[in-house]
Amino acid sequence: MKNLIKYYYDFEIDRIIYCDGEYKFHYSSYEYCLLNINKSIEEINDIYMLSIDLHRLNFPCHEIIKNKDNLLITSVQQKKYILLKKYVVSTEPVTLEDIAYFNLNTSYNWNYKNINRTSWINLWSKKVDYYEYQINQISKQYKFLYNTLNYYLGITENGMQILKIINPTGKVSICHDRINKNMKLTDFYNPLNFVVDYRIRDISEYCKQNLINISEYEYIKIFSIINNAFEPNDAIMFFIRSFLPTFYFDLYEKIIIGGLKTNEIIEIFNNTKQYEIFLKKIYDFIKTYIRIPKIEWLDG
Repeated sequence: MKNLIKYYYDFEIDRIIYCDGEYKFHYSSYEYCLLNINKSIEEINDIYMLSIDLHRLNFPCHEIIKNKDNLLITSVQQKKYILLKKYVVSTEPVTLEDIAYFNLNTSYNWNYKNINRTSWINLWSKKVDYYEYQINQISKQYKFLYNTLNYYLGITENGMQILKIINPTGKVSICHDRINKNMKLTDFYNPLNFVVDYRIRDISEYCKQNLINISEYEYIKIFSIINNAFEPNDAIMFFIRSFLPTFYFDLYEKIIIGGLKTNEIIEIFNNTKQYEIFLKKIYDFIKTYIRIPKIEWLDG
């Protein structure tokens, strides 16, 4: 990798460390990382322009460095790489307050169609179709998935029905493709994880990834942030987004490709009850001040 970095970026470096999928090194007092990516050039172009816009708004997202050929992507032996210059290297975990501040202050009419994820009905429908097609194929080899998949697809379809009935119009901001419960601030500002979506996406995804560990105090904090910082339409979008069990679908994909440990598989089953509690708490909170359709299985 040293030779690759020298040839394509003209950086003389003494030491390079491979950690968590990144080739990390220091150069001229900054930390850099070289990443293998699978995004299209269209997505990368959007992300590059977006990162420039975010710097203008004083958000210190990492900078994509062009190579010697003035290209954003460096292709070597059929692999694609991106070099990032990091402006935030803190390993502190991201908080709900960090997320809310970022989403609220990046609320604009962003015109980045290649990373736009606001077409929820279309995207969720494709996801449901994809998993329904696989149901019979997984029945023998992955019985534990077969026994749970219909349950989570049913909840997703319930969310789609509510979305079609209410048809809300939440505000759009810069969000993250994924936010996990252990995300560090340095990863939070990685532009390769950015998408354009309704600004409540990140808080919803953060909560769903943290289901087992949400205390009553944290529920109060979540609802306080939504109630005081966001608008009623955002709260409705938060409620609807909660019906997309991304934590389950992500685990499903990891199991299929064989990269999941046994204890993580067990977590799928442990999360089911917590997920229902999560949805009911949100439902009870939202309906106290916003008119939404009655949902029988959450109304008990």
